[in-house]
Amino acid sequence: MLTMDIRKFIQDENIEVIDVRYTSLEGRLRSINFPAKRLDYFIEKGIGVDGSSLGKKEQKGTLEEVPCNLLEAANALMEDKDFLTRDGIFPEWILDRWCDAKRKEFWDIESRPSAIEFIRYFSP
Repeated sequence: MLTMDIRKFIQDENIEVIDVRYTSLEGRLRSINFPAKRLDYFIEKGIGVDGSSLGKKEQKGTLEEVPCNLLEAANALMEDKDFLTRDGIFPEWILDRWCDAKRKEFWDIESRPSAIEFIRYFSP
C-alpha cells in the first residue's frame, strides 16, 4: 500500500492502533504499537508501514495474532490442526512429530546466545 492509501484506509476504517513487527539485530521478532494518528512521525523516521498491521480499537483483545516465533507456531498448529488431518491429508502422528521437532529446534536456538549477545557479553 502507498502511504496515501494507508492514510485513507486508516480514516475510512476508523483505525486507532498500528502494530509494526520487525526483526531485531539478534534475529528475534519484535513489535511496536502506536496510535494511528502518529503515522506521519513513523514515516518521517523511515519506519515502513505496509498496511498489513492495522487494527481497530473496538477489536482490541479480539484481533487474531500470528505466532511470533517457531514455538508459538508449533503450538498454534497443534491447537488447530483439524484442517490438515481432515480427509487423511496428513496423519496426526506426522504433525505431532514435526511440531515436536520444531519445538526442540526453537529451544536449541533460544538456549544459546545470538551473535550479538556473544560479542557483547563473551568477547574480551
